[in-house]
Amino acid sequence: MQVILFIFYCVLFSYFFYIYKLDSNTGLSIKIIVGLFLFKIVGGCINLYVHYNDYITNDIGFYFEQSVHELANMKYNPIAFLKEWLFNWGDSSGKLNMFEKENMSFWSSIGMQVHYKYMTLANIFSLGNIYVDVILFNVMYFIGQLYLYKTLYLNAPHKKYLFLVVVFLIPSVVFWCSGIHKDGIILSCIGFISYSINQFLATKNSLKLFVGILFLSLLFITRYFYLLCIFLPIMLWIFTNKSKYKLTIFSVTYLLAFIILFNVNSLFPAIKPLELISNKQKDFINLIGYSDMETPLLENNFMSYVKNFPTALNHIFLKPSFHYNEYFKYKISALDSWLVFSLIILFSVYIKRKNLHNGFFLFLLFFGSTVYLFIGYTIPNAGALVRYKSEFTVVLLSALVGLSEVPFLKRMYSKDII
Repeated sequence: MQVILFIFYCVLFSYFFYIYKLDSNTGLSIKIIVGLFLFKIVGGCINLYVHYNDYITNDIGFYFEQSVHELANMKYNPIAFLKEWLFNWGDSSGKLNMFEKENMSFWSSIGMQVHYKYMTLANIFSLGNIYVDVILFNVMYFIGQLYLYKTLYLNAPHKKYLFLVVVFLIPSVVFWCSGIHKDGIILSCIGFISYSINQFLATKNSLKLFVGILFLSLLFITRYFYLLCIFLPIMLWIFTNKSKYKLTIFSVTYLLAFIILFNVNSLFPAIKPLELISNKQKDFINLIGYSDMETPLLENNFMSYVKNFPTALNHIFLKPSFHYNEYFKYKISALDSWLVFSLIILFSVYIKRKNLHNGFFLFLLFFGSTVYLFIGYTIPNAGALVRYKSEFTVVLLSALVGLSEVPFLKRMYSKDII
């Protein structure tokens, strides 16, 4: 039955993509779009297989079993089940200040509930077959990813094949953002937000802005601290749209933002952003994993961040390294990390001044760099590092491709080789 449902949904959604012309504004054929979707499903299935075979306990299995159990009880009281599914998000009283350590678990739990509730919805349509759930998750993931690609294509159509590679074909992105994890939701949200804001700026259609706000809200409840990272660059993208000095405004504003970050607590004691970051690091350190790295503890002061800056860069760009000899998967991850690092260096060397006038690419650059640093500072586990940075690898590489002109890659520009 699972095989039949799997094939049915693959065909159904491929036909849906054809009917609704998902290839419009992509410069790609519908065959390529469907092929990318099916490739993403394969990545999701591999991710699921690895998790069920390599880990005794894992989030995917936990959420799935809980969901199946809940659905088994639904027939006894469907109204109560529906109310619980729609309206039970926990008690928010006294927890609105997300910078308070005591409230962080509440905001994190909302993201878990989003994932769990969508798992429950998927299990209704999959009849409780988890590999079919991979397809139902990846429909949303893929469409959001495709909208990120569309936004990139609309801004630099001659680089469509480079964008295709960095959005859909980086190995760590395929593996982690296609699995039944929140990483795919986050990348999808970034795609929808990017396309909505880009269209709003082009058309001044307030409906596009409203859609962008909806997906910002979804990003907020999925992983709230990413909203804190995206808010500033997206505001700068919007308000510098007509400016000739976009890079200067972005740079000066970020400099001021960092000054405020390290001093806001002295002015407003209830707001403790540095504590939020250090607590995130401590939470990860307390979770003992297979690939923990030596990571200095962050303190809530400027000098601690300066001292830990080289470690953060080393972790985010060069970990895991090849010395994890006992685990073949870490060698594969190390190859991916070096691939991504090499691409970052390559595209960075060839950034062109004329491309720095594009607000969308600057938005991606500052957003991706900020989250990369955040992850480098807070995550002390090499395996988790690869996962959590995967969606922002797309963001950062997309920005660098848009901003650069690599001479020997120009032969790919505007050639209909696919």
